[in-house]
Formats: sequence, structure tokens, C-alpha cells
Amino acid sequence: MPTNATDIALWEQFRQGDAAAYEQLYRRFAPTLYSYAVRFAPHEPEWVEDCIQELFIYLWQHRTQVGPTASVKHYLFKALRREVMRRFRRPRRLITYGSEEATYEFLLSLAGEADRQDQEQRQEQSAHLRRIIERLPSQQKEALLLRFHDELTPDEIADILSVSARTVYRLLDRALATLKKNRMLQTLLLAALWMS
Repeated sequence: MPTNATDIALWEQFRQGDAAAYEQLYRRFAPTLYSYAVRFAPHEPEWVEDCIQELFIYLWQHRTQVGPTASVKHYLFKALRREVMRRFRRPRRLITYGSEEATYEFLLSLAGEADRQDQEQRQEQSAHLRRIIERLPSQQKEALLLRFHDELTPDEIADILSVSARTVYRLLDRALATLKKNRMLQTLLLAALWMS
């Protein structure tokens, strides 16, 4: 059974009140959700864990009202982002992004498995890549992560970010254009960009 089909079957069982399916969904998706959400608050891992727990508590309490979905991963990413943004709407974290309010700084880190012989060179390349990526606007970093690390479609990313699919394509194009300006990055980008 394909993974998405398995996820959907678990989702339907969870919606019917199956606690084992609910637990399995949590175990399957919590690490991926954590990896995504920790980029919003890298110095507050407990806060990120709280967001994920709040999301799953909410889902269990409202399981009879939760609808079916074609992609459990997409559903959970969108719901978690909504929870994170809700919590970030506190004044101490407020910053602006373009014409709309953005209440976070999305951080992206790279961690690769380097051979011992190549480790120093790869660390230098990764540091260079990290510096370039960190200069990207938050939404570009987030769109890149969702697309290439979490393998979500542009339509799913648009839904998660509450923007149009066209905007997602623009964000990705601009981010990749910035990254591709450097020749070294052209070779590193696909191989090492999303290792974490």
C-alpha cells in the first residue's frame, strides 16, 4: 500500500475514534512537523513541541468535525503553521514582510553527512550556502523547504502559506535564481540543500 494511501487510511480510522491510528499518525508525522516548525523558533524547542502537542490535542478533541483529506501531510503542515502563526501574533515577535504582516523569521539550516576526507571542504561549502540562504526572505526559505525537503506541491505550499500558487512559483524562482548565481551552489544545491 503506498504511503499516502496508508496515511489516508490511518486518518479515516482516527476520524472514527481509533486511538491506535491517532497514535500512529502522531509517531509518523511528529518528527517531520518538528523539523519544519523548529525553523520558526530554533532557540525554543519546547515551544515548538508545545505547538505540535496542541495541534494533536485539538485534532483528537475535534476528530468528529475533522474532514477527510487527500494528503495528511499537507493537512498537518497547514494546521501546524496556523498554530505557529497564531502563537507568533504576540507583539514581541511582530515584524513586517512586504505589504502584509509576517510574524516570524523562518530559519533554514543544513546538516549533511560528509565523508571524513571531504568533511572540511563540505563544511566550508555548507557554511557558504547557509550564508546565502539566510539572506533570502523568510517566505522564500520556507517555500524552498516545503518544496524540496518536505516534497509538497506548489498548490499545497500555496495553501499552507495562504498565498496563490503563482506566488509560490515566484518565491521558488527568486530563491533558486539567487542561489544559482554562485557556480559552486549549482552543484551543491540538489545534492546537499535539504539534508537535515
